[in-house]
Amino acid sequence: MTYPSRCIEEACSDKFPETPSEALVQAYRKYTNLAKIKRKKVDQRNAFILALYSVCIAIKRNDEDLAVRIRAEELGWPLETNFAQLPERIEKHKDEILALLNNEIVLSASMPWSTFIQALDKSTFTFHSIKGTSWTNKSIMFDPECHAG
Repeated sequence: MTYPSRCIEEACSDKFPETPSEALVQAYRKYTNLAKIKRKKVDQRNAFILALYSVCIAIKRNDEDLAVRIRAEELGWPLETNFAQLPERIEKHKDEILALLNNEIVLSASMPWSTFIQALDKSTFTFHSIKGTSWTNKSIMFDPECHAG
């Protein structure tokens, strides 16, 4: 499939990447398929517009993902999760991980952790009361957005 040199949305000047992500390829494919039938069916107009903007957003995300990937490579971070090596990597970095988990400055800057702590402060139950309770019931006891990650 050939791609345009820039975003298909008229007001956008972002370049279409040479190596598009799978999400961008799918969005562009959907857009081109809808472009073929748009002229025939008026009820496809909204789907066509949505597909057009999906391509534009996918181009922006493609660029952001590439920038993050380059930075991760510079820092020596793994780009894929190797679950077989995960226990070994956790053990290797155990002291650093524990230091972060016990650092009040780090925790205070963490939105999921802050939300979780606020939910605990507002809760009316004790931890003894949830012992032996199913995970579903435990999650109901908190606000829906209080999961910690």
